[in-house]
Amino acid sequence: SVDLIGLLVVLLAVACGVMLLVTRLRLPAVIGYLFSGVLLGPHVLGRLQAGEAVSSLAEIGVLLLMFTLGLEFDTRYFLRIRKVALIGGLLQILLTLVAAVIAGLLLGWPPRTSVVLGCVVALSSTAIVLKSLMQQGTLDALPGRLTIAILILQDLSVVPMMILLPIGGGSVMEISVNVVTALSRAALLLAITFILSRQVMPRFLQLMASGRSQELFLLVTLSICLTMAYVSHRLGVSYALGAFLAGLILGGTEYAHQMTADVVPFRDVFSGVFFVTMGMLLDPTFVLAYWPTVVVVVGIILVGKTVIAAAAVSGFGFPAPVSLQVGLNLAQVGEFSFLIALMGVRDRLISTDAYRVAIAASVISMFLAPIVIQLSPRLSSMLARTAGGVLPIWHRLALTHAGVDLQPAEPALSGHVVILGYGTVGRTLGDILMANGL
Repeated sequence: SVDLIGLLVVLLAVACGVMLLVTRLRLPAVIGYLFSGVLLGPHVLGRLQAGEAVSSLAEIGVLLLMFTLGLEFDTRYFLRIRKVALIGGLLQILLTLVAAVIAGLLLGWPPRTSVVLGCVVALSSTAIVLKSLMQQGTLDALPGRLTIAILILQDLSVVPMMILLPIGGGSVMEISVNVVTALSRAALLLAITFILSRQVMPRFLQLMASGRSQELFLLVTLSICLTMAYVSHRLGVSYALGAFLAGLILGGTEYAHQMTADVVPFRDVFSGVFFVTMGMLLDPTFVLAYWPTVVVVVGIILVGKTVIAAAAVSGFGFPAPVSLQVGLNLAQVGEFSFLIALMGVRDRLISTDAYRVAIAASVISMFLAPIVIQLSPRLSSMLARTAGGVLPIWHRLALTHAGVDLQPAEPALSGHVVILGYGTVGRTLGDILMANGL
């Protein structure tokens, strides 16, 4: 049996000490959690082992992060940028896969090995990016919204990746059946979401709120989040996507702000456990032994993903600083990448050495991600000036040939209102003004 209380005592005690140091140094909190994981993990002090108890606590952290994202998600704005989210997100993944295959051909790798490693690198960390953007207060800024839109598409792409990669050598019929099955499950989940959000949930929440019990309302909120996550998992989709859909269902109700306030303390604690488990994967001894290879791979991840993602977003007419900021936000490897890497080594699609290098580089990219995201506004402006106009040229070509008009010309405004700050109060004010025709 696992001594869960003892495990939490050690974890929280060390995390408190590390977090005190990190806040004094004015570094993002995620770095403190990751460092705690390295320190407590099996490769240094050995106080924590990757077991079911730790994994379950970490999973809850990701669920609550995605749930709060769904609660605060602006569906109307997402529909406005759906071309960027869908086409731009797919373009980013496909360009990353193409780059990985080309690199594999030059290095003599088998094609399936290149594709698996391309899938590992193509995904970014929703949890780390979301946490960093929330802490900076830039989640509702244009680069933040574009980043989240692409991250959601990346999370959706995990399902077909995990279905198709192991059967890449199978028949066309096998692949077709698996794709149709995955799409059917996703469609069923979306249908459940639509029915709950329109028909069931508003009346149910009104009934629960009539009890005027804060404990009851918190219990209902967590129950809905975990139930949708479990249903999603049973349908072959990730827990995290189910939690996000639960947030979308509840986000359209009048109780969304109260739910967010109730869940945030739980989210922060459990998401900290998740980041600790990510840090546990890093083996400092292996990194020191193979540091040239690891450094090169980390550099490829940072530079390659920044350029590819920035090019994908810039192709829709966004200016270079915005596109580069989105690219910098996505310049790390995601938590779902570890699942694909583990599947690849189990199915002998990649070697054990390639797996260990990928894991080391991925965790280091996660360490760097909060700092890069924090500096991304300044870095993107500096890179846009240094790039010599490459992205602006691509921007103009895209506007000319793609026929995408994201910012149509408008006459000079008059009698309008400018809202500075778009948090809870700003959004509410905006809804009221639009309802009154302003």
